[in-house]
Amino acid sequence: MKSFRPRLLAVKSSIQDLVNGVAVQKDGMEFTVTPLGEWVSRAHVIGIAVDSFSSNANADGGGSYATLTIDDSSGILLRLKSWDAGVSARIRGIKVGCIVDVIGRVRRFQSETYIVPEIVREVKDVRIEKLRKLELLDKRKALEAVGAKILELLNDEFADDPEGLIAHASEKLGIPNDLVEGVLAFEYESRRLKELKANAIESETVKHTASGAPEDDGGGGSQKKDAVLLFEELKKKILQLLESNSHTGLEYSQLCSMLENAPGEEVDKALEALSDEGEIFEPRGGIFKRLV
Repeated sequence: MKSFRPRLLAVKSSIQDLVNGVAVQKDGMEFTVTPLGEWVSRAHVIGIAVDSFSSNANADGGGSYATLTIDDSSGILLRLKSWDAGVSARIRGIKVGCIVDVIGRVRRFQSETYIVPEIVREVKDVRIEKLRKLELLDKRKALEAVGAKILELLNDEFADDPEGLIAHASEKLGIPNDLVEGVLAFEYESRRLKELKANAIESETVKHTASGAPEDDGGGGSQKKDAVLLFEELKKKILQLLESNSHTGLEYSQLCSMLENAPGEEVDKALEALSDEGEIFEPRGGIFKRLV
């Protein structure tokens, strides 16, 4: 007889925690482990619809693909992507500005985190959105305190013994195994990704230096240092502009206009570098926001 996995509960989450989470395989399934140590396969999110898109409707008024971008005031936007005709029809019925309650599977493709919705419904009572924000705030405070304790033990008594840390936290502190494992999984995967980024940046720097003219006593070294300083100033200016437009973000054309003295090629390189460093992201193609 064929066995089936029990359906995982949808975890009430903020968009920020989902996007800032890491992808981890467990028991043959892919999860998003949030910075709070929660294992999320299916998420329950409430936000305000800020943008939508759907493919051309067919003869009966339906269509297989639709997206809805939502904002829960956590600083990052999230897209819902539906290929199901029924769900897509419900998405098309939601107007920008409406409060939306969503349950769905968390997915990642390239640098984007999105949700494949199973349930999409409009929320009429604004108190429900406010209540969810309070719920998430209380949960964040509690889990951050637990996470700090776990990391303190990891960096002290159990630096080379994660299994011992899990047992200790469970038996002595009463912390559930899944939460301890989640905090550790996020910490280890974050370290691995940071190391990969650092190695990639170092490799690119070495490659760039090797392809350039050798430094000489005629001022070549000084010119290179000046170029690096100008590039860092450009990155800093981009971050300042995105910080000043933190809610809506900025389109690529707007950034180029505001950085009128910067060559387009340098702007492209700066945006790519900031994205690799985890400072900015693209909620939609060609629109940039700063990660908070």
